[in-house]
Amino acid sequence: LPGKVSSIQTLGSSVNWQPHIHAIASDGLFVPGGVYLAVATWPTEEIEQRFRRLVLRRLVAANWLSEDFQERLLSWVHSGVSVHVCEPVSAEDPDALERLGRNGARAPVSL
Repeated sequence: LPGKVSSIQTLGSSVNWQPHIHAIASDGLFVPGGVYLAVATWPTEEIEQRFRRLVLRRLVAANWLSEDFQERLLSWVHSGVSVHVCEPVSAEDPDALERLGRNGARAPVSL
């Protein structure tokens, strides 16, 4: 991903155990020479698979998961990982930016 900010959340909107990550990512990046390259689309399926494999590799490396079980998990049709890309938030929309920031910074348990 280009520039990004992320936060780990552990509870869903129903106050259920639902570990997930909120991420804010730019829609492009600057390359040498000052040219800005925008991301045309977010390949959500590719991001989903890369994240899935990264997490499983780290679990194997930490000896929390066997390589055999990792392969079985990778064979499952439903990965247990999903990616959702929202509509872009404009830098000129301070209310939307504040909502976005508050959502990522909220406490794991709602008061």
